[in-house]
Amino acid sequence: MVPIDTSTTEANELLAKEVEKNIIKEQQNALSNELPAKINSEKIVVTPVQFNKKDEEIAKQNIQKQTTAYKIEADLKSDQLAIKTVEIPYQIIEEATVAQQISLEKEQAERIKKVEKQYQVLRQTEPKPQRKILKYTVQLPTNSLGKRAKKYSPFAEKESKRFDIPVALIMAIMHSESAFNPKAKSAVPAYGLMQIVPRTAGHDVNKLVRLIDKPMKPVELYVPEVNVETGSAYLNILDQRYLKSIKDPESRLYCTIAAYNTGAGNVAKVFNKKGDGNTRNINRAAKIINQLSPSEVYQALMERLPYDETKHYLKKVSKRISLYEVKSTT
Repeated sequence: MVPIDTSTTEANELLAKEVEKNIIKEQQNALSNELPAKINSEKIVVTPVQFNKKDEEIAKQNIQKQTTAYKIEADLKSDQLAIKTVEIPYQIIEEATVAQQISLEKEQAERIKKVEKQYQVLRQTEPKPQRKILKYTVQLPTNSLGKRAKKYSPFAEKESKRFDIPVALIMAIMHSESAFNPKAKSAVPAYGLMQIVPRTAGHDVNKLVRLIDKPMKPVELYVPEVNVETGSAYLNILDQRYLKSIKDPESRLYCTIAAYNTGAGNVAKVFNKKGDGNTRNINRAAKIINQLSPSEVYQALMERLPYDETKHYLKKVSKRISLYEVKSTT
């Protein structure tokens, strides 16, 4: 949406043409240079800008999404602490994590109140709508995702062999995390194709695989080969270290996908009893998981994971694995 301070037809037509040029230029400079945009100028629509309830709700939803991302990062850091400093009881780690998340929720409430006040003022002081926005539709080639996937599949194949992680899982995570955009960046922030957080997954891989006890740098994670190496190595750490007590490969796969997004501690919470001060203990949870079928494990995760984002993530990645599985022929 591009706001302008005029309502004349001539000005709108000129701006529409300018938008077309800018969009084409941006698409040509995009990460996949072979994907030019197709813009149908007949679909350009001019509508008034209003500070309505829908806009306000979107702003509040964005704050909530950002808070969830920060809470998930806190869970991931708790996993790090639990495995690196085994002398600290799980209960103390859990209490510290809960305290941090409560603080994040209070901050979220304050930010939402501020947004509500801002929109209330805007609605009260808004004159008759004079500003206009242009709404346009950009059509990309239908096979653009496939082209980007093909570009990065050699990295997935290489790291699959090195870290004993299925190629299809690596590709499905790239698809879900960034849609194969090597310059993707989230609110946490996480970076690159497999959306690596430098202080959590990046630090784990540096310490346990590269023998470097420090977080990764964002500039490193924007390098596709390094990013896929790091994401694949982290999947191996989850599979062979954090979740190694889960015996069934399919059950462990579901737990690995969820843990990639929210941490092994939150996976453990799904299966451990609340209130015993030991809910983040994945080895304890594994004893319960090992008594369940893979479908029962999946269902439990979908019902009791603490964040809807992680539930959607588990569902998306699990389904997308089949898109990238190699079908053998005889």
